[in-house]
Amino acid sequence: MFATEGLGIEMERILIVDDEEDLLDLLYYNLEVTGFEVEKAATGRAALIKASENPPDLIVLDVMLPDLLGFEVLRTLRSREETRSIPVILLTARGEESDVLVGFEMGADDYVSKPFSPRELIARIRAVIKRVAGKESARPHIRYGALEIDLDAHRVFLDDGEVVLAPQ
Repeated sequence: MFATEGLGIEMERILIVDDEEDLLDLLYYNLEVTGFEVEKAATGRAALIKASENPPDLIVLDVMLPDLLGFEVLRTLRSREETRSIPVILLTARGEESDVLVGFEMGADDYVSKPFSPRELIARIRAVIKRVAGKESARPHIRYGALEIDLDAHRVFLDDGEVVLAPQ
């Protein structure tokens, strides 16, 4: 990774909520190396506080939490003005059709069953962010003064003109 302070990088912030420490660490690592800014919470109450104080761009939320069910956390998020529009991907071992339907009816943007592939989850996160936020990309654009790098399109711009890059 490289230092991003002062570079004008627009990184999406993801809040991951799960009571399994190993899974939190796995998700944290995979999301961070992919270019997301990541915050963790191990309980539903902690997630609600973090989401209200500094709303993330997306929440990955486990359904089975020790203090509140993820469905209750989702209901509370959707009832609050400051968190109503945050996209939520439910992550759970409960993959029955009825659970999936309840999640969508409560306002989930996607539903991923455990076990899952971290690469698939990251693809789903990018798709939800792109769809919900109307962004062209779920990856950062790097800006430094008049220089801009579009990581998705593999293009570089200087003073609003494209710099043609050729392989070495």
